[in-house]
Parts: sequence; C-alpha cells; structure tokens
Amino acid sequence: MFFVHLSARDYFTSGDGKKVLEGTVATQHRRTADCLLDAMDSKLRRDMCNLQKPGARIQEATGRIKGSILLQIAYACEYWIEHLSACPQDSHNVLSDDGKTHRFLQRHLLYWIEAMSLLNKIPVAIAAIQKLQSILTRKVVAHSA
Repeated sequence: MFFVHLSARDYFTSGDGKKVLEGTVATQHRRTADCLLDAMDSKLRRDMCNLQKPGARIQEATGRIKGSILLQIAYACEYWIEHLSACPQDSHNVLSDDGKTHRFLQRHLLYWIEAMSLLNKIPVAIAAIQKLQSILTRKVVAHSA
C-alpha cells in the first residue's frame, strides 16, 4: 500500500487511524498466499516446459520457457513465502501439520525448485526456504512456550 501524502501514512500507521487498517493488510497477505499456493498446486508438474532432458541448459530452453505455463505462475513461485511471512504469527495455522503449505511442499517441492531454476531464481528459492524455516522455528518456539 502506498500513500500519496505522508500525513495519511502517519495517520493510518499510528494512533486511532491504525485501527482502520488493522488486520486488513495481513488478511490480504494471507489471502494472496492462499491464492498463490492454489495456482502453483494446479500448474506445477514435472518438466513443465517439456525440455525432456534433465540436464538441459536454461539458455537452450529460453523459447520453451517463454511459451510455457511457467510464466503464468512465475510471481506465485517467487513470492508466495513473502506473502506468507507477512501474515501475523497467529494466522500461521496454514503451516500446521497436514495444512495447506505442508501438503503443497509434499506434492510440489521438487517441481517448485525446478520452476525456480528455470526462472533463474535459485538464490531467491534458497532465501525463501530459509525464511520459511525461520517462520516454522518461531512457530515451534511459540507453541512450546
């Protein structure tokens, strides 16, 4: 969310104005994370660019990547964990055992890594997994306290 006037930003981020938007941004991040997981769940699959060779170089596959379903979920692949991490800690029930994220990772983790590789985003994938691990660690610590 971007504010045109700094005074509006100040009002909505502190004092009484904060109550107006409280939960709204977090709720949107939660909904967005859910939608991104759904999009990836329906589209990620093995060899989604039909490269047919596990050792194919990205440079050789550029044409197939541009015409593939991968570009439809590129944002989802790159940013789903960012949206998930922007949710308040108490809304992380999506991270529970057999929750949406757990089921997604069981079914699609390797396909997600393949997609991130084809998008040339492996460093982003590593950072995202580290962020997810951090969220889960905080959740476990909070739950055991």
